[in-house]
Amino acid sequence: MTAKEIRALFVVQDLSDKEVSINGYKGIDDSIVIPSAVGNKTVTMIGERAFRPESHRAKQEIYRKIRFIDVPETVTSIGYEAFENCTGLHKVSLSNSLTRIGEGAFKGCKNLQNISMPETINYIPNSLFSGCENLTTCELKNPETLIEGGAFFHCGSLKRIIVPGEGGLSRTYSFKAYNFLGHVSGAYAFCGCEQLEGILLSKELRVIPEGLLNGCASLKEVIIPTSVEVIEKNAFRECASISQVVIPSNVKYIETWAFLEMQNLKTVEFKGMNTEINDGAFKNCPKVTFICDNSSAAAAYANKHQIPVLREPQR
Repeated sequence: MTAKEIRALFVVQDLSDKEVSINGYKGIDDSIVIPSAVGNKTVTMIGERAFRPESHRAKQEIYRKIRFIDVPETVTSIGYEAFENCTGLHKVSLSNSLTRIGEGAFKGCKNLQNISMPETINYIPNSLFSGCENLTTCELKNPETLIEGGAFFHCGSLKRIIVPGEGGLSRTYSFKAYNFLGHVSGAYAFCGCEQLEGILLSKELRVIPEGLLNGCASLKEVIIPTSVEVIEKNAFRECASISQVVIPSNVKYIETWAFLEMQNLKTVEFKGMNTEINDGAFKNCPKVTFICDNSSAAAAYANKHQIPVLREPQR
């Protein structure tokens, strides 16, 4: 197509004398191929809220019916909430040159079923896939990818996050805590992922973030790394399929509701003597028994809350 034809079909913003951004769509087709160039200018960006239906009120229904989008290799950046609430979107083909995706870019794309992130992406921002209720698989081609809080919030169908070096098509993700503006990120990253069956936590993890696995009802096992020092509130709340947990000796504090309402939790083994436990940490865990040294802080907590203590662990 000529530059004039492309500008008639897309909302084009000139970024410089060499680059442009695609900021919207004027056509009616439900399959869209983003152009790689407009005349002699390269398309390097999809702008903020470019395909968000609420940003184009006169054509909301057209945006909601978009089923497929092909992003060309020239695009290096996708803006904030670019495809938010594109409820008809089933598939996106992403550029292998992509280095940045903005927060909430695919938020509310409830019919998106799977997605593959290019190796050039090493950061999954806040709310990127929040509310993608039919997303079953996300492939991360960069093994060092970091996940921000709420990234997969209420992705109720999510079963697999595929990561290089972690067993191929496994249901695992190597989660790494990191600092973002002075705070530990990852809070509620997988909250409400009811179908997620397994997760592999990084050996570098020092804090299990708030609500990380809150409501992951199908999660059967979790191994807490020995590096962990704090388990924040709601971290494993309502993980109804987990029956046993081992708390490493380096864990200094377990916050309130960290293991709230884990109905099938049977044993929690404490490897250390001085793990401080908030009063509500194991609230409504009716089957739980502690395995700990009789003189440990965990034993004192168990006595206070009438939790059985099985035996002293082998040292």
